[in-house]
Amino acid sequence: MPRWQLAIVGLLVFLLHACAPAQEPAGFEPEIRQFELRDATNPPPANPILFVGSSSFRMWTNLADEFPGLPILNRGFGGAHLSDVNHYFDRVVRPSRRFVGIGNVTAAA
Repeated sequence: MPRWQLAIVGLLVFLLHACAPAQEPAGFEPEIRQFELRDATNPPPANPILFVGSSSFRMWTNLADEFPGLPILNRGFGGAHLSDVNHYFDRVVRPSRRFVGIGNVTAAA
């Protein structure tokens, strides 16, 4: 098999694996609801730079200190994977209109 075909097969396998749900997305509902409740009483900055994804972002407690003067919004939740972020996209990502990255883009083994 030519190298380019192997590369395409490898890419397809990676993408299929990356989009597989790591857990039932509804398992993150309490965390997502907390974001919504917090935003209702303490609105996030206008047009923030959004960090969304797994505990890589959730546990990054000094994110605003690392990017001083920028409107930062940390939306890390649980051990979220790409499929989880996709599931909650309209509630977590779309309102922010900016996007930085996702942690744990591959599914758990």
